[in-house]
Amino acid sequence: MSFKRRKITLKQLFAGILFACVGLLAISWYFLPSLVEWGVHRMAKDSGIADFSLEVSKLNPWGSELSNFRLKENQSFLEVERIHLLHDPDDLAKGELQAVSVTRLQADFQTKDLVRFFVPERKEEVSMEEPFSAHSLLRDFLDDPPLTFVRIRDSSIALIHREQRFVFDFLSKFDLYEGFSKGNLDGILLGAEVLSDFTLWGEENQIFLDGEISFPQLAQLNESLGRAVALLDANQSRVPMIGSGSAVMQAMATLGKEDDLNDLFMEINASDLSVEFGEIRMQSEDLIVFLTPREKDDFSVNSYAHLNVNDEIQVEGANLRMEVSGDSAEIRASVSALELTDPYPPLRLRGLTLPFWDLNLSESPAFPVGVEKTIHFDEFSFDDEVLKLYQGSLAVTWIEDGGLVSVRVPPLSASMPDLGIAFVDFSYQGLIEMTELPQLNYGQVLSGARVLVGDEAVVENLSLSFRLKGPQKVLVDSLTASIWGSRMELQPANATIRLDQNQSGRISLSLDGADLRIPEKGLSIEGLRGELRLAQLQPLETEGEQTIF
Repeated sequence: MSFKRRKITLKQLFAGILFACVGLLAISWYFLPSLVEWGVHRMAKDSGIADFSLEVSKLNPWGSELSNFRLKENQSFLEVERIHLLHDPDDLAKGELQAVSVTRLQADFQTKDLVRFFVPERKEEVSMEEPFSAHSLLRDFLDDPPLTFVRIRDSSIALIHREQRFVFDFLSKFDLYEGFSKGNLDGILLGAEVLSDFTLWGEENQIFLDGEISFPQLAQLNESLGRAVALLDANQSRVPMIGSGSAVMQAMATLGKEDDLNDLFMEINASDLSVEFGEIRMQSEDLIVFLTPREKDDFSVNSYAHLNVNDEIQVEGANLRMEVSGDSAEIRASVSALELTDPYPPLRLRGLTLPFWDLNLSESPAFPVGVEKTIHFDEFSFDDEVLKLYQGSLAVTWIEDGGLVSVRVPPLSASMPDLGIAFVDFSYQGLIEMTELPQLNYGQVLSGARVLVGDEAVVENLSLSFRLKGPQKVLVDSLTASIWGSRMELQPANATIRLDQNQSGRISLSLDGADLRIPEKGLSIEGLRGELRLAQLQPLETEGEQTIF
């Protein structure tokens, strides 16, 4: 039996080829996710990554979805539950994406694995024909961004060191445009809420970077600070405890063609800050710090603050400026107002400018022995109206490391408002043992041109040598002065001046074997004893009968 061969037309041939191609494409598209998974696994294995997994859940020209991504190296790993890619055929042809969405990225990094994880050991040196350029990389990224939107949500990164776990739970999104990119990164860092914004843009040959990070509740950092100090085996008592406060850090810079970072500027603002260092509690309503790096190991710091220390020291308008270059640091400081209360002497300073300090950062800080440092002030007051000094300076020289200090006050004007006394062109010089304050056991010398009681000059050309046994007790060793036009000498004076503790204006003068001389009168009296009690100086009033013998 014979069969006739059926003749196939050209139309049928094309239809068969088309059907075969469609079938082949359908079969290929069905198995394409598996083929992609196989290819990616093969690439990971060839790269030396043994523990790797990835599933392709969805794949088409307009969108793809990857799931259960896992990468592990020793005890460190990186996992992503789902990655959604949005694209179209034109994007894929150019190697670009429209958007990427990452859900539940989880990463645990052991510190000992980080170097091996990110920088694998190289068997042989690899030569690079062109050096790496951050400027070129960012410039290409801005000129032709590979995608327009990135979102990462419900994600977490943990750093593990010596069984301590430091976690950053975060979500993030970035918008990428030609010539301009912006994004934010918010979450919980080391137990504290953190908010951040970043901006990147380019103009001509420069790239500009701008960012802001804020911590709304600084007290949330306490637990992590304690754990970090424990890792360093440091003294836990030295860990500062943050009671309250918020902080915002801002930074901006430009990146040049040679990868040089220019115009770098950082600013830190803290508000309602309260920090405890052991028994010291420090509060600041406003703290501002400006940091300007210039070159390697070369930067400047400028800070402003209002401070309260243990409700005993009040500082208004404190300004600290520091210039650092290598191991050398220059420090300047000033204060608008400084006030001390109990248990310190009741002092108040206005317009205080501290001396310039030149430090070697490679050495332990110490006071420069034998070098005079000068403090300038607009007004100094003791116990408010008891003693006031105006437009003066205080020159200090450390004699020895133990605390012995030479103090010198050039001529200035002063007053004792409660007693109605004014001092004209007075100067002071003495030795002070800092550990013995408020006592002054070394001899102090006070000299001045005139002492006015009211408008009358009752004392002129005064020279007084004294010691201080507390805020209300003065031991006078010698006194030379012209009183109401007559020169008088008390040598030795052996006198004690006591001020009333209740600030009533009462003052007493006790003599215990003083020698009095008035050369112009030819008068000399030795061994004077007695007490003179004054109710007030303006007008002059004594307390009852006074006896000196």
